[in-house]
Amino acid sequence: MSKRTYAEFADGSDTNMTVLTADGGRIPAHAEVLRLVCSCMKNAPASDTWDLRQLLVDGKHPTAETVSAVLEVIYQGLQALDFEMDTTAGRFSLLQLRDMLLFADAVGCSKGCLDNMTALLGNCVVKQLQIPLEAADEAPSSSTGTRGGRGGRGRGRGTT
Repeated sequence: MSKRTYAEFADGSDTNMTVLTADGGRIPAHAEVLRLVCSCMKNAPASDTWDLRQLLVDGKHPTAETVSAVLEVIYQGLQALDFEMDTTAGRFSLLQLRDMLLFADAVGCSKGCLDNMTALLGNCVVKQLQIPLEAADEAPSSSTGTRGGRGGRGRGRGTT
């Protein structure tokens, strides 16, 4: 399996549902997968669309980008249909992950799905907190006193 986006995966698979978002998004999906993971879909009448255009999460409509990102996590978590998500650290921003978690919670995604998003959130935080140590390794090692080391004129104790 190669790593790819959800959109690339969906373009090459036989989807049977379209997810509609308020920002004009039309996202292909598999109804069977969504029924397995989202409690709001389990007892929904059979349909070839999931209309999210009226859904408000934290006072705003979920975007197509957010819904697609959540679908990536859903499909990866189920290892569904030979999809392997690009899990590069920092792929999603903290704000994107916040929106993803709020949306996933609003539509009743499974604990496993929420756990996977929480892990992505943790990876994102760790990546943002990493401090480059290369700068510390670049301190001069010369004994000529170029940066206040021994020898040469450094900061004296005063004059006589």
